[in-house]
Amino acid sequence: MNLIPRLAEVARYVELPDMSAHRQQTETNNTLIARLEEVAKSFLPVEEQARRKVSEQLLALEGQNSALMKQMEKAQKAAPIVERYKRLSLDPLRWRDNRGLPRLVVFSMRESTFSMSVELIGAPLKTFKPSYQLKPIFPESIAQCYADVFETLESHRSAGKNLKISCEFNGVIPDGVRQQINEVEKERLFERIFLIAEPGEWQFDLTAPMPADDPLVVGHCEDLSKSLWLITSFDVTPIEQAMLSYTSMPDKAPGGVLN
Repeated sequence: MNLIPRLAEVARYVELPDMSAHRQQTETNNTLIARLEEVAKSFLPVEEQARRKVSEQLLALEGQNSALMKQMEKAQKAAPIVERYKRLSLDPLRWRDNRGLPRLVVFSMRESTFSMSVELIGAPLKTFKPSYQLKPIFPESIAQCYADVFETLESHRSAGKNLKISCEFNGVIPDGVRQQINEVEKERLFERIFLIAEPGEWQFDLTAPMPADDPLVVGHCEDLSKSLWLITSFDVTPIEQAMLSYTSMPDKAPGGVLN
């Protein structure tokens, strides 16, 4: 247990690669492209073979420039993220307990449940085909971290039966953290924002409790190193306690015209 503090500890700031060499190479390529284009214009029809060779060189240089530009654009997009947030590897999402079940779960900001199931689909008297369901729908890099769990579920599933594990976020996010999440979403630095939490003891076909450990708020960009970026962590407030802090319920309803 207590995996979340360990997870936060391994998050690290990273440095962006130096793009000066990319810019210099792009400028050099542009100079060569301009020269080759002038050369191509000077060819006579009889010099068709030479013109084709030059065209091939131009295509290669333009392709290289396109790849360099994509890398520079990616670095530019990553800059505000790298400067502010620590990077967290996806590897901890592959941590498993002694039964091969996840030791960490991921919640979407728009759904309160994490679940994995093996469900049989097909009609009676026909061959049933297992369907693997991971919810919510995750980016491919995160979904792949849980792919092996379906084999574990299959090994525990009885013939002809479905099997499911699930965990529900059952706390309240502090106001300050909720505001921070909203602000980060407005900046559109990340494609998605998730919570990472440690589930309680898994029980098949029952919803596992979520310990009152400190969940992590992380951002994710599928095209940015396929990593998570640590935004913050917080103490979960139980729902009942949160409701008491919002309002004090009277012991007895006041009288009225309908009483």
